[in-house]
Amino acid sequence: MFNQKNYAILWRGEYLQDYNCEYQVEDYLEDMILFGSDGGGEAFAFDKMKEMIIVRVPFIGMERELAIEITDTFTNFLSLLYNNTSWR
Repeated sequence: MFNQKNYAILWRGEYLQDYNCEYQVEDYLEDMILFGSDGGGEAFAFDKMKEMIIVRVPFIGMERELAIEITDTFTNFLSLLYNNTSWR
């Protein structure tokens, strides 16, 4: 079995609005705020419709239905990264 390590590129706060605009998040995921990526094909986002839980969503085919919940808080998200615990 392939053991994938968690990886995240977190965007600087001052660039969040610009990056979300460039990725046209309001057109595809109007109730989410992207804040980083896995360095591949998926973005990490806060889901404003679900009390700001952390989700991952593909950059290509960016649709709410494809969002997968990772955890309920940013602190837990960082803990999952640090401990290399599998995403949900």
